[in-house]
Amino acid sequence: MNAIIATVDQNPAPLRHATGSDAYAALHKAMIARLAELEAQKHVAVSTDRS
Repeated sequence: MNAIIATVDQNPAPLRHATGSDAYAALHKAMIARLAELEAQKHVAVSTDRS
């Protein structure tokens, strides 16, 4: 419970809070997958920059 309260007191408070190692592992895995999807789109994203 103290960990949850401490997270709320952070400024800025995190958008996600993993409570426990299983939650951390699942959240980490999901975020790594999302980052890989973003990286796969990088060439398209930077191609829209104006020179």
